[in-house]
Amino acid sequence: MLREISEVLAQARQFNQALQIVQKIENEQDRSEALRNIVESLAKAGQVDRALQVAQEIEGTSDCSWALREIAAAMAEAGQLDRALEVAEMIDHPIVRLQALAAIVAAKREAEKGKGKSEKGQK
Repeated sequence: MLREISEVLAQARQFNQALQIVQKIENEQDRSEALRNIVESLAKAGQVDRALQVAQEIEGTSDCSWALREIAAAMAEAGQLDRALEVAEMIDHPIVRLQALAAIVAAKREAEKGKGKSEKGQK
């Protein structure tokens, strides 16, 4: 129940309240999942530094890997490719790390495609 409440609060960008609720979750797995969801919401909201801080509180390797993947993807989409690569290297789970790297490559290609279009428009 508390995990679901924290998820709803995170989706509503009520991050402080969501984190307060998470502290009351006794089950480690539920707490890790709730933290992962908060990290994902923070990353999507562009608060990647705060997302990284919260990700450090995640106890489960799998949940932490997924959270870091979301952060890396958000950084890549924001054009922070070097930071995104640093975060991807922090991911323990090899398949999730590959997914993060794929998201970074996709963001780089998308940025290059957009850059090419703007250069053509200037000519």
